[in-house]
Amino acid sequence: MMKLKVYYTQLPIGSAHRRVLQRFLFSCCSSLRLGDLKNLHAAKLNGQELTFQIQKTYEKKLEEMMLPLTKEAISYLKDAHREEGLVVFYNYTDQFSNRALKAIGWTLEIETDMHHHIGRETFATEFVRRGGSIAVFQRLIDHTKIETTMKYVHVDNDMKRPAIQMLDEQNEAPMTVVACFLLPRTKVLLPIVARLSF
Repeated sequence: MMKLKVYYTQLPIGSAHRRVLQRFLFSCCSSLRLGDLKNLHAAKLNGQELTFQIQKTYEKKLEEMMLPLTKEAISYLKDAHREEGLVVFYNYTDQFSNRALKAIGWTLEIETDMHHHIGRETFATEFVRRGGSIAVFQRLIDHTKIETTMKYVHVDNDMKRPAIQMLDEQNEAPMTVVACFLLPRTKVLLPIVARLSF
């Protein structure tokens, strides 16, 4: 992501690569699918909350959704407005945008096959990497099945190490155990308190 962000700041205003990358980076920060990005002109932004109709191609009924946006996502919208005078992003065709993203990936020597759907997957992975809940993420991207949501999250070694380190830290913390022992042939309970470390 950092390579893309740096490259974005170096591109000339109004260039095709900057326009395409602007919309792509917004997707990486917001989780919006390409259909939703193309219909942002009909959305309403109130502070950091974006309200829009979800553009799922396989559903005839369009649902309205509220999506909180990060400050970084809003910064890309502001750039588009300041640079182009547009309320939303410059709209190239899907094919042109994906070709431009592939060219950007090639230029920056990014191994991932760049296309617009990668923005949504990037959001998913970063959301979880930073401690976001899968259940909240599922609602953010409007999935009904958790199995679908999990296809978006790519767990890497940098995510596995801190998770295991957290378990080690919790295991190293002393645990207090409180129990009661009933003395034989009496009705007396003897409390026992022990601090255990594993």
